[in-house]
Amino acid sequence: LEINGEAIYETRPWQVSGEGTQEIVEGHLSEEQNPEATSEEIRFTERDGNLYAIALDWPESNELLIQTLSSDCPYIGAIHSIELLGAGGELQWKRDESGLLIQLPDDKPTPYAPALRLHLEAKGDTQS
Repeated sequence: LEINGEAIYETRPWQVSGEGTQEIVEGHLSEEQNPEATSEEIRFTERDGNLYAIALDWPESNELLIQTLSSDCPYIGAIHSIELLGAGGELQWKRDESGLLIQLPDDKPTPYAPALRLHLEAKGDTQS
């Protein structure tokens, strides 16, 4: 939480809560019945004009595809930059109709879920 807390504390739910196919078994003592989280499970939050995407595991290839944030996504405009919390610096990425493909660094700032900060174009911002 020292690294990823920014994406969790004092955030609000985003337009879409997340993406992925994992089905969670609920109820008393159900934890052992749930599958392991994967990098295809992504959760979204927002804070101070930034969108946060938290993958529930590191992708094996260091490439993370977020289908919800494709160029067809009606909830966001342009993405100015993407950062991995705890890593510093901007990441390489490309966005098209299939999704937002982000290249993660080889050096992981945490062994836990990678949290990304997306700097978005403000509503009404006409700069490209």
